[in-house]
Amino acid sequence: MRKENLFAGIFFIVIGCALLIANYVFNINIFHFGSGDFWPFIVLAVGVIFEMSYFTSRRAPGLLVPGGIITVCSLLFMFEVATKWDFSEYTWPVYILAVTFGLFQLYAFGSRSKGLFLTVMILTAVTALSAVLVILQGLSNWADFGSVAIAAILIIFGLIVLFGRKNKGRT
Repeated sequence: MRKENLFAGIFFIVIGCALLIANYVFNINIFHFGSGDFWPFIVLAVGVIFEMSYFTSRRAPGLLVPGGIITVCSLLFMFEVATKWDFSEYTWPVYILAVTFGLFQLYAFGSRSKGLFLTVMILTAVTALSAVLVILQGLSNWADFGSVAIAAILIIFGLIVLFGRKNKGRT
């Protein structure tokens, strides 16, 4: 079996399962165009076209960047539409994650540049920090938590200063 056939077969199975889940779990009938629930699948199709363009030919790994970004965003849009955008206040870090995913694919299947890897790691850290901030934003008593967090950071920093380095003069 050719790799292209394997990839295409898996792709169609995943799309079919997604359609069933959308219809029977989230009660989204994507073939009812008036409902407004279909558009994320169009966005997904665009992302998958970019992805397939690379994986079927193994040329132009730059296609993975927009493919990854659009695909991750489309999955987020599907979630948002299914939940009637009730969680959009909390899901915004996924947009940063989408860029991270696209660049990571370029790193993994492309040049393996150290600069690109560093960029992916920085974006991963920004995504994680953003997700933590979103969680903290949801806490009802943010001021008290902020005071505790700052105090904990200062204590940890003090411990690092005291015990983190060995003194050169001591034996």
